[in-house]
Amino acid sequence: MDVAHRYRATLDFLQTRATSEEIAPWPGDGDGDGDVDFDDFALFADVFNHPSVVFDFDGDGIVSFPDLFHFSDVFGTARP
Repeated sequence: MDVAHRYRATLDFLQTRATSEEIAPWPGDGDGDGDVDFDDFALFADVFNHPSVVFDFDGDGIVSFPDLFHFSDVFGTARP
């Protein structure tokens, strides 16, 4: 499986989990490893201009520049 397919599979899995009440996702942590790093940025870039429950911070239904600004604010943070 190439990198793009691996990230897509991870993102699809996390989007399904993020809609569940079982977890409270860390903002910007697209791969679920507890921090917001370059791996999460790669996932963010993959869904830019597309719907995503993980990266649509402003709730307008699509990942766009306002979401990028929010992502940059949380980049480098980690779950306590």
